[in-house]
Amino acid sequence: MTMRYLLAASALGAALMASSALARSGDHRASSMTGDARSDLPEMAQTKEPAATPPPARQASPSPAPAPAGAPATVRVGPHTKPATARVLSSEAGDRGCYMRIADERGVTSEEIAEFELCERKPSLTGRRVTLTWRLDQVQAASCQGDVNCKKTDLVPLIVGARPIN
Repeated sequence: MTMRYLLAASALGAALMASSALARSGDHRASSMTGDARSDLPEMAQTKEPAATPPPARQASPSPAPAPAGAPATVRVGPHTKPATARVLSSEAGDRGCYMRIADERGVTSEEIAEFELCERKPSLTGRRVTLTWRLDQVQAASCQGDVNCKKTDLVPLIVGARPIN
């Protein structure tokens, strides 16, 4: 009986190893031994092989890819692309917000709308290089032409923070 047990256990081990090798190679014939082949084995040798689980799929990195060397840093504000850093050329309080004239890292100038508080900031940001924080926000519509009773609004990229870069 002992010799029969050893032969059966050896056959089971070889079959399981072959089955595992086929499963790793992707062969669909890699199935468990049938009940008939196992019925001659002693109860101790009749164990099921755990199902092989495929390796987990690799998740994409949530962080954005770095900008190519030499490209200015930009941020997306809704559908708009805006500079992440700029030099403040001037700022003036207006009817819709603080009108800030800025130059990006390439020297391209633009007039942007910022929160009123940025125009009143002491010391002034004029002439300073700053890191900008943007938000898509509503301001009084340009069509209102400064009429304080006008309730129309425009959704615009708004500078909500400007931190000086030393």
